Amino acid sequence: MRFMITDALWAVMEPCVVRAKGNPAGQRPETSERLFFEALL
Repeated sequence: MRFMITDALWAVMEPCVVRAKGNPAGQRPETSERLFFEALL
């Protein structure tokens, strides 16, 4: 898969992304944080 966010840029951004400890519904999101940011772009 080709990403708009390069691996080097994601390596810098990833630690800044806050992962939710838990979802009230008990389910994990279907997409990764990186794919979410790709969708925003």
